[in-house]
Amino acid sequence: ADQRVKKAVQDAYRAFQGTEVESSSAKKITTKKIVAPTTSLGEIQSLRNEIQTLKTIIEGFRQIPVPTQIVQAAKSQDIQLHPGADHGISFELSGVYQRLIQSGISEANTVQLIEEARRELKDMGTKVSC
Repeated sequence: ADQRVKKAVQDAYRAFQGTEVESSSAKKITTKKIVAPTTSLGEIQSLRNEIQTLKTIIEGFRQIPVPTQIVQAAKSQDIQLHPGADHGISFELSGVYQRLIQSGISEANTVQLIEEARRELKDMGTKVSC
C-alpha cells in the first residue's frame, strides 16, 4: 500500500511538471504542461499566515479594557495612577486637574470644568486627548 501511495504521489508530481506518466496499466499518458500561476504556493501560505496574524492582533485589540476597567484593575493591584485617572482625565490634563483640586475646587466641579474645556477646545479644532 505504501508503494502504491508513493507511486501515485510521484505520478502526480510528474504530471504537474509536464512529464510523461506511466499508468498502472503500463500505458504512457502524455500530459500538457500546466502553466504555473504567478503566485507560488509558498507565497500563498505566507499570506494566509499573515492574515491569521492580523486576525489575532485585531482580536487582541477587542480585549483592551476600557478606562473604568483599567481604574478598577489598578485599584485592585495597588497601582499608582495619575491624578484624575479615576474620573477619566487623561495624563496630559492631570496637571490641570491636580492644580484645580489643590486650589480648593471640588472634584466634581474640577472634572466638569476639564470636560467642558476639552469639549470647547475640540469644537475649536484643537486636538485634546482626555
